[in-house]
Amino acid sequence: MNRWIYLLLFTIIFSNVYSQEKWRGNTTPTYSELITHLKEISISHSEVELYNMGPSDYGLPIYVCIVNGAKDSTNTFKKAREETTILFNN
Repeated sequence: MNRWIYLLLFTIIFSNVYSQEKWRGNTTPTYSELITHLKEISISHSEVELYNMGPSDYGLPIYVCIVNGAKDSTNTFKKAREETTILFNN
């Protein structure tokens, strides 16, 4: 009987962990979904900064998302030029 209770608790706990994923498998978020998600992350985490760099040729805003573990946003762009920078192009 105890084994079934533990199995049930294990299933409930880990089903919550995996329910937090927004995109599963081989899927890609839309532009608006991704920007909304990045805005939420930048609000909830001080290490993530999202900058609107202006409109694209298509008319949508171009954003730069910087993961800034050092939390020195005044030097962020200077450091991005001097150090390794990852560009996410969706």
